[in-house]
Amino acid sequence: MNLRADSSSVISSLPTREFLRAFPFYFVWNDQDLILEVGPSLPKFCPQAVPGARLQDIFISKRPDIKRGSKV
Repeated sequence: MNLRADSSSVISSLPTREFLRAFPFYFVWNDQDLILEVGPSLPKFCPQAVPGARLQDIFISKRPDIKRGSKV
């Protein structure tokens, strides 16, 4: 794993081993929706989730169906 320098200070100060234990399914993408990094467990359940893949080709973004004024 190679955490980017512009990551938040909490993430960048976390040792790699601890980060991977806490977030084994993490993924990082750029402004062009290309996956840059994936956690070690994500490809086990979603083999298409690899660096270089497009988010739109792998994941479906779905807005929750919450009615206005309803209690969550």
